Amino acid sequence: MIYQFKEENYFLSNFFTMSSIIVNPQNMVTRRLLENLGCYKLFSETLPNYVFPSGEHLFQALKCTKVEDILAIKAANSPGEAKRIGRRVAMRNDWHNPIKPGEEEVRVNAMYITELLKYVSSDALNKALLNTKGETLIEGNTHGDVYWRVS
Repeated sequence: MIYQFKEENYFLSNFFTMSSIIVNPQNMVTRRLLENLGCYKLFSETLPNYVFPSGEHLFQALKCTKVEDILAIKAANSPGEAKRIGRRVAMRNDWHNPIKPGEEEVRVNAMYITELLKYVSSDALNKALLNTKGETLIEGNTHGDVYWRVS
């Protein structure tokens, strides 16, 4: 069991900074993911590609309603700063609601998209994730986040 995303397992954390998580709204798979989440139009309005330095940057951007907020989060110097900016932006009204009745909340789908794009954007991260096969992954924490992690 991997109980904390630290040291050799830090790559599993959304605070892990990498060279790039590429969000290309013109890519058919990415387009479908963004359409399903209801944010394709917003992401395709200004740039053909968005490059995010961490999963936290991307996850926070997916909750935005304005392109300028996405760009501010994208430009944040660290995942922690991206999270702080994400707390101040105009958040989607449906962030805590299911996309369709009986489905997970929008934010859970946004996390799925974040993780999918994180691991397909990097062969090294993809390989590292595959090497955890058979392990239970739980990000324990000491900061009281009980929605995503176990305290």
